Amino acid sequence: MLLAGTVMAAFGSGYYHLRPNSATLFWDRLPMTLVFMSLFAATIGERIGLRIGRRCLLPFLALGVISVGYWRVTGDLRLYGIVQFYPMIAIPLLLILLPPRYSGSAGLFATIALYGIAKLFELFDWQLAAIVPTGGHPWKHLAAAASLICYVLTVARRGPLEAAHSSEPRP
Repeated sequence: MLLAGTVMAAFGSGYYHLRPNSATLFWDRLPMTLVFMSLFAATIGERIGLRIGRRCLLPFLALGVISVGYWRVTGDLRLYGIVQFYPMIAIPLLLILLPPRYSGSAGLFATIALYGIAKLFELFDWQLAAIVPTGGHPWKHLAAAASLICYVLTVARRGPLEAAHSSEPRP
């Protein structure tokens, strides 16, 4: 789901950038929620338990879709903000507080750090425009892409840790 959301985000973002308005922004934001929520469910599955991670996936995806729909209908971004930023706080906490099942935790931290950098480019877009003609927006996209590449490479290269063969949560 994470990779499918990433592909959809490429098309949704392209659509938005061709015709920037609220209607096209919906198609930019919607697939991003699929990425955030599937990454969150995957991290829960890895750090807490595979069953609970699987059980969280569909409700998390639904929450992501609802958050964008709610914004589109009401103009209120609070729920979407929670969907986007809560995992950015919860995932590092899960990585720090709970033992891993697989190697490659550093790559997961790098994934979160690169996404944080992307958000900083977005936040300081106009200030960066005074320095760089493009502003921060293209750099945001590059940092977000680097974040996903980092995640995919980390998952592809990692292996199970000795104490992590159970699919049940550890005490």
